[in-house]
Amino acid sequence: MRLLPLAILLSACSIAAPPTVHDGAAASEEAGQTTDAPSAAPCDFAGTWSVNFLVSGGIAGIQQELLLSSDGQASYTDRIDAIPTTWALESDELQELVRRLELACPFGPQDARPSLCRDCFVYRLEIVSGQSRFVWEADETQVIQASIRSLLDHLEVIRSMAL
Repeated sequence: MRLLPLAILLSACSIAAPPTVHDGAAASEEAGQTTDAPSAAPCDFAGTWSVNFLVSGGIAGIQQELLLSSDGQASYTDRIDAIPTTWALESDELQELVRRLELACPFGPQDARPSLCRDCFVYRLEIVSGQSRFVWEADETQVIQASIRSLLDHLEVIRSMAL
């Protein structure tokens, strides 16, 4: 009987399923799931691209979204006030973002996907570059590869500009 509360507590977080890689041709969403792409498409940030960074979850159930585009436009929305804050990134900030995007792409087999941890923060990236679409998700319980962690940290810095 003493182990029952511990078993219930530990069941709140579980190991995630294997990661998936997505691109524009193969990604489609059905009931929160995406289909696997056959392989990662090459990353090209010389042309038009966009980044959607979503942070959700936690005990309070937050949902914060940062949208960035290749022309330097940035927009931040918090579900609580639902009023977007918009601004333009400085050119050096935009160059640093592109550098970190290039280091993190393509999202391959070492990437994570959310576990079933009920109160964890979930981080979701959706990057559209040319004809490619990359989707990546992880929660705070998972080990995230260094190049993606660097990108997430930089996105957090950009997001803090709106706060």
